[in-house]
Amino acid sequence: MPEFSGGYTGRRLRVDLSAGRVSVEETPDVTRWLGPRGWNAQIAWEEVPPGVGPFDAQNRLVFSVGPLVGTHAPTAGRMTVSTISPRGYPQPMWTSASMGGYFGSELKYAGYDSIVVQGQASSPCYLLIEDDAVSLELAGKKLKGQISMTIVPLKARHGQAHQ
Repeated sequence: MPEFSGGYTGRRLRVDLSAGRVSVEETPDVTRWLGPRGWNAQIAWEEVPPGVGPFDAQNRLVFSVGPLVGTHAPTAGRMTVSTISPRGYPQPMWTSASMGGYFGSELKYAGYDSIVVQGQASSPCYLLIEDDAVSLELAGKKLKGQISMTIVPLKARHGQAHQ
C-alpha cells in the first residue's frame, strides 16, 4: 500500500468495462479540486460530453473518499458517489450523493482514494479489489436468457470474510 499523504493514498482506480481493463492513476491535486466532490466534478467536466445520458457508455460512475475515511473520526465513514442521474429536472444531470458503510474504509485500506467506472461490459461482471490485485471478474451463469447471480456463489468463490 502506498504511503498516506494528508490522509490520501495518491492512487485512483480507472475501470473501463468496454475494454475489460483496470488501471491505476494518480489522485488529482487535492488543493485544486477540494477532495472527493471536486475530483468527481473534474471527471464530469473533462470526460463526459454534453448530451450524454445516464445509461450511456460515455457516462462515468465515480466513487471517492475523503482524508478521514478509515479513521475513527466522527462521520468519517462517508463516501461520495457521482454520475449523471436519471432523476433530474428538466433532464438528467450530474449529481452526487453520500453513502456510509464499510466500502469507503475498505477502499482506503486497499490503497485507493477513488474509483472511476466507464464503458459498458459485454457480460455481467464485478470488480474484485484485494489490495494491489484488482480485476474484473465474470459474474453469474446464464439460465434461460436471464443472469442468475446470488451471494452464495460469490462466497464459495472468494471465501466468507464477513458474516
